[in-house]
Amino acid sequence: EDFFINVNLSRRQLVHPGLLDSLQEAVDPAGVPARNVKLEITETVVMDERVDMIPIMKEIRDRGFPLAIDDFGTGYSSLSCLHEFPIDVLKIDRSFTVNMETRREFAAVLQAIATLAHHLQLSVVVEGVENRAQLAQLQAMDCEYAQGYLFSKPLSAAAAEEHLEKQAAPQAL
Repeated sequence: EDFFINVNLSRRQLVHPGLLDSLQEAVDPAGVPARNVKLEITETVVMDERVDMIPIMKEIRDRGFPLAIDDFGTGYSSLSCLHEFPIDVLKIDRSFTVNMETRREFAAVLQAIATLAHHLQLSVVVEGVENRAQLAQLQAMDCEYAQGYLFSKPLSAAAAEEHLEKQAAPQAL
């Protein structure tokens, strides 16, 4: 129940008329609840076609799929309209993480984005975490989730399955 997967959606996939049926056909036979499949849309796609995207995003959420804005902070988002989007998660781009240890302004902006997200009742994922110092700093900012090489390099489907099986196996003391 606490396992979920994130899936990136392109602009082309989002506007495809069969998207909702395809999503349902993917999760139903596998017995995976829609709430365990988080769909990610890049900030650029959302902002470029905001008027067209909001109804599609609402339909996706109505089917029970959580939505995330990915790579937040890299585009030209308007913070004034962030509350309009039917999203659950804000994924902060790795460019902030990479620079936050050496440039205070990056840490300050990251903190401000995380605070804003929390006030909007959104979960925060910070991308690009590569060391424990970054992780500690993000935990101090109350960021709920992090992803990056500190945890794992990208894995093939087979390697990810093997990794998960090892994590679930009982460990000898």
